[in-house]
Amino acid sequence: MFEKVRAQQPKRGSVKECVLFSLEDSPILMVKQATQANEAYFNAALKMNRARVRELQSGNVNVEMIKTTRDRDRILYAKYVVEGWKRVKTDDGKDAPFTKENVLEYLKALPDHIFDNEVRVFCTNHQNFMDEDAPVLEGDDEPGNL
Repeated sequence: MFEKVRAQQPKRGSVKECVLFSLEDSPILMVKQATQANEAYFNAALKMNRARVRELQSGNVNVEMIKTTRDRDRILYAKYVVEGWKRVKTDDGKDAPFTKENVLEYLKALPDHIFDNEVRVFCTNHQNFMDEDAPVLEGDDEPGNL
């Protein structure tokens, strides 16, 4: 009865290409979702951020906390989100070998605005992980449709 609605759920475990258009050669990261659909990532993120609850409750939010959260995300993305890459080059122009250690170094090297606005935004948007043949719900693009 509601199969079109159910079909809007992204596939768990799907890997998609996140193209970093801001960088030379437009490197591609092969990524999983950074949402609860990726249970290993989500559980690790919850565990890592549990210690920050007191700071948040105290209202002591500052730029350093945001930086720390971003740095922690780089670690989690290297471990649980990035599954491969294409066109990632070393400083001498050679293809960088894909290892989890190299992924972490690469994510640390990315400027914050690229990590935030290209990688994080892509990996947290469920639309990027939809099946290409998933039915589109009628009226999705019309304002006011609920």
